[in-house]
Amino acid sequence: MPRPRELPSRIVSLRGRPRLDSNAWVAGTFQIFRARPCSALFLGLCALAPSWWLADHPLPDDLPTAPHLLLTLVPLVASLLAEALLLVLVMHTLAGQRTSALRLLLTALTRLPAIAAAILLRTLAWLTILALALLAADHAGEFATLVLFAGVVIALGISSSYALAPVIALCERAGPLRALAASAELTHDLRLTVLKSRLKLFLLIAVLGLLAGAVHTAPLRGLLQRALEALWFSLGAILTAVAYLHLRARARRQRLEAAAAEISAQLT
Repeated sequence: MPRPRELPSRIVSLRGRPRLDSNAWVAGTFQIFRARPCSALFLGLCALAPSWWLADHPLPDDLPTAPHLLLTLVPLVASLLAEALLLVLVMHTLAGQRTSALRLLLTALTRLPAIAAAILLRTLAWLTILALALLAADHAGEFATLVLFAGVVIALGISSSYALAPVIALCERAGPLRALAASAELTHDLRLTVLKSRLKLFLLIAVLGLLAGAVHTAPLRGLLQRALEALWFSLGAILTAVAYLHLRARARRQRLEAAAAEISAQLT
């Protein structure tokens, strides 16, 4: 049996036994980002650049329907492809392997439909719960606030339950429905941990956003805010991969290094 390669020396939070702690997951996320900062931030910028361009250059009203729809879909495709590339990059980084940009792109493209479908189904699931909660709240009278709060809690639980579906669709070559089911199984008793890790990451970025908002120079403030948006995108994808690594290693009773090497081998 081949011996798993060593993780990069800067990634110390992802060695040994899996830790089911949101702080460890966030720490591992930042250490992976520190190991590949340029690649991660570049992919985050590529994911959001089409959205920024469309926001700054609104489409003309007289544009035909087909080109209008195509241009509208470009930001979505860009974000999906960037997330897939980030997930592949993280898994190879965890395994201590470097690979070419072309191989990264080919791997991401082959799994992009399954990843997109998993994200779409996950989004539809929690949006449906929120829509039903809003509908029920309209008929709940004095209990409307309670019904709406319950709906938000359930929607957050569903979102956390299916949070790992994209990375499972990528790493395990699973279809979208199997990826959702596997994500629910892995996060069965740890959905609050998944939610807490995402919330802690969001709070850290929010603090940086407040600091960026205090900059008085408008062009510089705008650049900092967009850089933070790209950072949030990149770190969110990395956190998803880190959580999956921990939960997969826990389910299979592996060390984190061994799990990372096994996943990386599946992607090559």
